[in-house]
Amino acid sequence: MEAMLRDLVTPHGPSSADSAGTSDANAGDDKTREEAFRAAWEEMLVKSMDDALPSLSDGPKSDAAGVSEDPFQKGLREATERLRRSDTELQVGTG
Repeated sequence: MEAMLRDLVTPHGPSSADSAGTSDANAGDDKTREEAFRAAWEEMLVKSMDDALPSLSDGPKSDAAGVSEDPFQKGLREATERLRRSDTELQVGTG
């Protein structure tokens, strides 16, 4: 991946030693490189989204799936639940 990104940064303009045929070959290489980069980017995006989705589930679903959560996430989830409950109680009390 790093090498691919370095290739993108390197200038690929035709030099004085390049002929028109070589420039056409470089254009083909650029297109192939762009397609390879796009495929790698899409694969990385799909993988990151797959990794992100399990963390979005909350409540019994994550417990049933056997997903362990760290203490920070657990505390955050509990605080969010307390906030929802207090907000609901406030709405009921003033409504």
